[in-house]
Amino acid sequence: MRHERMSTVEYLRRIGQSAVLGKPRTSVRIKGEMNKTEQRYTHRLDAEKAEGLIDGYEFEPVTFHLKGKKQTYTIDFMVWKRKTVWFVEIKVGWKSKHSGRYHPGFHPDAWEKLKQTVGEFPMLTFRCMWWHPIEQVWKEQPL
Repeated sequence: MRHERMSTVEYLRRIGQSAVLGKPRTSVRIKGEMNKTEQRYTHRLDAEKAEGLIDGYEFEPVTFHLKGKKQTYTIDFMVWKRKTVWFVEIKVGWKSKHSGRYHPGFHPDAWEKLKQTVGEFPMLTFRCMWWHPIEQVWKEQPL
């Protein structure tokens, strides 16, 4: 039986390790697939649609191309009611790399990129929603 050799990078990928740092990956973001928080938000949107508060929504419908450094920003949801459309970004919170503490809401880097997107597209309406795991409620974070 003949065995094929594979590179170290390929081996690390196959066992779920990072090829750069050799650290295990805890989560991998796949475009077009919802995380648990986004799935939770669709339950809210489905309820709002059933009540007639919104007409519909779409997941990751738009990627905004930002000025400088070839940056892009893909918004989580586009929601509409009659002729009104708004974009919704969803977060649950983040853990500090240094202290390991949980912080509700948006990570400062994500917040800055969202604010940049809002600044470059002032004609559009954006909402920032985050799930509060302790209170078990959605909260809106003002821009």
